[in-house]
Amino acid sequence: MNELLDERYLWPEDEEEDELQWEEEEPPGYGPEPFFGYYYFSYLLLKQAEPVFAPILNSNQELAPAIRELQSLLHEAEAD
Repeated sequence: MNELLDERYLWPEDEEEDELQWEEEEPPGYGPEPFFGYYYFSYLLLKQAEPVFAPILNSNQELAPAIRELQSLLHEAEAD
């Protein structure tokens, strides 16, 4: 996961430089390995955060529907 924070995968801080990269080529971070890595490690981090979801469900009715949907998606991914 730390490798995804390597400068070669990060977008530039300057918006003009970012636009130039889009015009010239695919910007960093969109290659197959980093792109898949972002999804994979995001999934792992969300799985680790599951114990935090129960207290949110019980105490925040506004966020509860989104948390339920997220839990459903995580369980679907496990089944695949």
